[in-house]
Formats: sequence, C-alpha cells, structure tokens
Amino acid sequence: MKLFIFLMLFTSQVIANDHAHHDQKAPAAGKRVFTIVNYEYETTKQWLPGMIAVYEGDEVEINLINNTPSGVHGFAIKDFGVQISVLKGKTQKVNFTAGKPGIYPIHCHLHPAHIGGQLLILEKPKS
Repeated sequence: MKLFIFLMLFTSQVIANDHAHHDQKAPAAGKRVFTIVNYEYETTKQWLPGMIAVYEGDEVEINLINNTPSGVHGFAIKDFGVQISVLKGKTQKVNFTAGKPGIYPIHCHLHPAHIGGQLLILEKPKS
C-alpha cells in the first residue's frame, strides 16, 4: 500500500512539473529531455520513470537525480555507451543520439541485481 501511495504521489508530481514547464521554451524538434530520479523503497532501488520513449534519431538528454540514502548508484544503457555513477544527493546529465528502433535495457552497472528500466526507440513517423 505504501508503494502504491508513493507511486501516486510521484506520478502527480511528474504531471504537476510537466504543467509548470509549459511556460518554458519547449525543446527543439528531435530533442527529448527527461529527468529520472533514483528512489529506494524497503531496500529496493529503482530509477523512475522506469521507461522512456523517443524516436530514432532524437537527441536525448537525461538528468539523473540520486535521492537514495544508500549512496552511489549507476545508470547504464550499454547499447548507447551510457554508463555513469551518480552520488547520493547529486545530479548528473547524460546525452546520446537514439539509434535503431527497439527496446534497450537500462540498469545499474554497479548493482546488477537492482531493478532496471527500458529505453523504447520508436520508428520515426513518415512525413
């Protein structure tokens, strides 16, 4: 039940943040910017949101925030050469270009048993 409440609060915060950013300048076409937060619940660590979706060829920027009390955690997308360690209470940024359409695993390269996520790359729509 606690996890359900946490996820509901987190989701409402993401929606509230999205509405707050509508007044800001939108990213250029083909550029996707995400903020992903590491959290810990009953010793389970996870990056949220757990899935991000982009189109092939998009420039992707991910701002990683580590809010876990347990220290440094990793974020890796092997297929795109992304591998970074994020210290507790710190923010790191990664950038890459989305390649071939498909589903690519996201994981913590420091703690392989942790729950990972997915990067979904969609085929670019025909004009």
